[in-house]
Amino acid sequence: AIVWTTAKNANVQYFRRRLTVRRLLVTSKLLVAFSSSMTVLGEAEGDHVFLLVNKIPKAHDRAIVAVEYIRDPFTQEVSLLTCAHDSIKVWSADDVTSVRKHREIKGWRCGVQAFDVTSDGRMAAVVGVDSTLHQVLIADDKTATVQSFNNGCMQIWQISIAPDRTHYLTANFSGALALLDMSGQITRSGSFNAVKQISAVVYSPDGKSIAVANNEGVVTIVSAATLASRFFFEGLRVRRTMLL
Repeated sequence: AIVWTTAKNANVQYFRRRLTVRRLLVTSKLLVAFSSSMTVLGEAEGDHVFLLVNKIPKAHDRAIVAVEYIRDPFTQEVSLLTCAHDSIKVWSADDVTSVRKHREIKGWRCGVQAFDVTSDGRMAAVVGVDSTLHQVLIADDKTATVQSFNNGCMQIWQISIAPDRTHYLTANFSGALALLDMSGQITRSGSFNAVKQISAVVYSPDGKSIAVANNEGVVTIVSAATLASRFFFEGLRVRRTMLL
């Protein structure tokens, strides 16, 4: 009886190993099928071993937090801008099938918490996880300069560039909306009860109103001149949740 039980256990373990191998082969085939749009793979005959033929390179080495299309007002050239935790990259977008990197802008080492850029791509604001504001200005000759400002820990949680490009709208963790000038100094601030729950802020095209959205689906319209709340609504119950 002992010998029979031992043989039975050995057979069970053998079939379990074979089942595990089959599951691994099926899983590898599924992974290859799902990733076929990103890599080109070849299959060897009979042994189910897949050989990597070509791999599309990543746009960034670290996670991308924002993607924006920008247009040069003089040449009308459309480019694609990507902001990641390591840098900003500008890509040509004149080809519908591929993109080509124009330039890369670096100036921060920590991760990115918030980001905004103007429609022409000449001005961008990058907020690090340490609340440091990195102001990126791109000249006519495409050279970029990066200036950094830090007003304290958690002083910048969200950011939006004003339409006239004279200041930034920021939300801090202590419960206030603030306007910063181009040197990073606070010019105006106002209390906001739900500032810790803010998920997005955006200016209206005329710069007179600000839409502030939070994690609970509520959108508050704020006066850009006084930073006082005008009205609010639940964005999940109406079609429009933000000013564009």
